[in-house]
Amino acid sequence: GCPGACHFCSSSSFFGRGWRYRSAESVLAEIDEVYNRYGFRAVCFMDDNFTLAPPRVEQIADGIIERGYDLKWWNLSRVDTIVKNPAMVAKMAAAGSTTVYLGIESGNDRIRAELLNRKLSRKKICDAFTLAHQSGLQPVSFNILGLPSETFDAFLDTIDLNAEVRPANTQLSTFYPYPGTPL
Repeated sequence: GCPGACHFCSSSSFFGRGWRYRSAESVLAEIDEVYNRYGFRAVCFMDDNFTLAPPRVEQIADGIIERGYDLKWWNLSRVDTIVKNPAMVAKMAAAGSTTVYLGIESGNDRIRAELLNRKLSRKKICDAFTLAHQSGLQPVSFNILGLPSETFDAFLDTIDLNAEVRPANTQLSTFYPYPGTPL
């Protein structure tokens, strides 16, 4: 689940606004298995909000470091969580995290706030990408195009914001209204 209430996202509609997660010990036990038994040297944490509990992320990063694993990993996060937790971001990078995926959704402030219910300022988005870059992570931006009421100028705002934050990669998705979401 996801505690967010983004108007475009189906996660809270399908799974609720509560967030369940596995303990750091459980995650590390699974990493031990895929690393030692199967020889994997890269993993992707597919949680919608892997970094929602920063102490847990730091425990996982500490466990990877303590084990001496040469492991590359990436995850999906949120701009606000990254900005509020620079120590977590540094620890992620030290533990082998290479990439963090962050939702910009739109470069247009009105669309982000009013239409999508994403209360992210342009400054906070820029700060998150700057922190990721400075920590040695490659931030990837998620963007939605073709949103209701999106004008060509709003589309250009998204292009401009991506140019400003310099993501390592950009995912441009066409808007799709998922059943059960406000949009």
